[in-house]
Amino acid sequence: MKTLILDFSKWRAGGDDIKENKIGKGNTQLLNGQGYMCCLGQFSLQLDKNLNKNDIKNLSCPDELLRIIPLLTKKQELKIADTKFSTDAININDNPIIKTPERIRLLRGLLKTVGYILQVKNYKSIKNEKAK
Repeated sequence: MKTLILDFSKWRAGGDDIKENKIGKGNTQLLNGQGYMCCLGQFSLQLDKNLNKNDIKNLSCPDELLRIIPLLTKKQELKIADTKFSTDAININDNPIIKTPERIRLLRGLLKTVGYILQVKNYKSIKNEKAK
């Protein structure tokens, strides 16, 4: 299985409504103005080595990049669209009710369904073991 890394120190997740479930600062985007990235922002840079941070800045979803990114986007008719994986990951990442350990567990489970392992770095209260 391939590995994707989620850097907790750069992660923006959760909503603004429930402060204890919010991770990071600013808007939830691929890369926001405060330097925080949602999970898909972090994954997009790992899945497409031709992307850089300027490409993803202030974008909400991978399909706004207007290019095929493995796992994240697909060609649909005459346009680029987010994959089911991307929309599921967005729902996990942005949900204001999910607590951090559960959010990580759900992302690990989702990634496992598509053949990836999630490694979380800079988050001391969980272990980086493979999803079961």
